[in-house]
Amino acid sequence: MANLIGQCTIPASGKVQLSTGIQQPTITTGVGIGPFPTGNLYVQQLIVQNNAAHSMRLGDVTVSSTKGIVLGIGAGSANAGGFINYGSYLSDWWVAGTAGDVVDFLYIQ
Repeated sequence: MANLIGQCTIPASGKVQLSTGIQQPTITTGVGIGPFPTGNLYVQQLIVQNNAAHSMRLGDVTVSSTKGIVLGIGAGSANAGGFINYGSYLSDWWVAGTAGDVVDFLYIQ
């Protein structure tokens, strides 16, 4: 079981798929981290948080500015899981919001 923290920046389209929008961490001298896993990652639990000054929504591919779980402004979050018998994939989760805003997420594999 691994706990991993990721970030995605919302593009000009206003919607990002968590599995494809993962940003790679900045590697600094002396820090022993490798590249962030990418692709269709299987997860047992997913926590998504909005730290931006605009509202965001969490959902599936149909998420929009009017549809999905509201992540509020500045400190809104949602906890999906734990999926005990069945998991989910990062590719199942999308965030809609303002272009340029960053959404943080933590997932447990």
